[in-house]
Amino acid sequence: MFFRRLLAAGAAGVCTGALWVSGVALAASSSRDQIRFGAEMARAGNWGEAIFRWKKALEAEPDNARLYNNLAVAYETRGEWALAESAYKKALVLNPGLQEVRENFALFQSFYEQVRRRKLGAAAQQDQPPPAAPAQPPAAPSGSHEGGR
Repeated sequence: MFFRRLLAAGAAGVCTGALWVSGVALAASSSRDQIRFGAEMARAGNWGEAIFRWKKALEAEPDNARLYNNLAVAYETRGEWALAESAYKKALVLNPGLQEVRENFALFQSFYEQVRRRKLGAAAQQDQPPPAAPAQPPAAPSGSHEGGR
């Protein structure tokens, strides 16, 4: 099993004050709740629910690189390689300075390259013709009698 670091992906801005642009405050609060619940689900091994929650949080925070990292880890854990790679790349575009994301992506690339090689090797073996059937033992010479008369 491989380990990737999930990142705490808090809301971009923290709202202080009860009614400070209430719609924004509610969205940020809801997003943080989704992120937290997603992290809890990931710790419990429920990656499908974690993905769902983090995608919901992305609706409020579409530029949150940490959320994309978390999605990438979840996809990778589920073996959804193309989705994982895409999410890592999106995280790096949004915030190329996040060391944890760069480390996770480097580990992913190394691991995924091994997976690709194994798949290519297995496919190449399937394309090989089956081994030749073993030769039949030679027939007994004609005219010979065992045990004779």
